[in-house]
Amino acid sequence: MPDAGPDGLVLVIDQGRAEIEIDGLDIEEKGQTIFAIAVRLAEHRQRDVAENIHPCNYRPIRLRDLADQLKLDTDRPLRSAISRFHKKVERQHAKLYPDLLAPKDLF
Repeated sequence: MPDAGPDGLVLVIDQGRAEIEIDGLDIEEKGQTIFAIAVRLAEHRQRDVAENIHPCNYRPIRLRDLADQLKLDTDRPLRSAISRFHKKVERQHAKLYPDLLAPKDLF
């Protein structure tokens, strides 16, 4: 199991089952689009780590570039999937940690 981040959450990408889990929030996501996004973002981050880039300087990836990598005509399906997943994470976070600030309220 990977090490937990500073917030205690662990993102697990299970390539064999084509799903992601967020341990600490008890979220399993089997959506193809979110899985594809998570895999691409993890690969992008791994390149930054391999090049010894400090986390504060990790390179961003444009949604349009991500859509191109996934061979999509527009980034609309990505935006929709991200929005649905974000809401799912927020609901679960509020359910499990009602006394903590929502992740969106931290920034």
